[in-house]
Amino acid sequence: MLFGPRTAGTVFILGPLAALAALQMAVCVSSRVNDARTAQQIGVLVILPIAGLLIGQLAGALQLTVALIAWITLGLLVINVGLMRVAITLFDRETILTRWK
Repeated sequence: MLFGPRTAGTVFILGPLAALAALQMAVCVSSRVNDARTAQQIGVLVILPIAGLLIGQLAGALQLTVALIAWITLGLLVINVGLMRVAITLFDRETILTRWK
């Protein structure tokens, strides 16, 4: 089946949660570095675990079941809450604008 619970969970739940985690990581990193390129390069590290899941599934070593998608969703929710708290603490717009070259 092309559009089932696994596909819906991956596209409509995991995708946005992973994007939000990447965005929040970028906010945290950009609050601490001196230029945009460094922030972007460090922020890309969020994508590595997701790429690992994709490679594991393509290689046949991992089967994305509904239960696994639910566990990953729960993990991403916890990560997003933690990153949100850190980002709120670290973000200072004026410092970022004056420090970056």
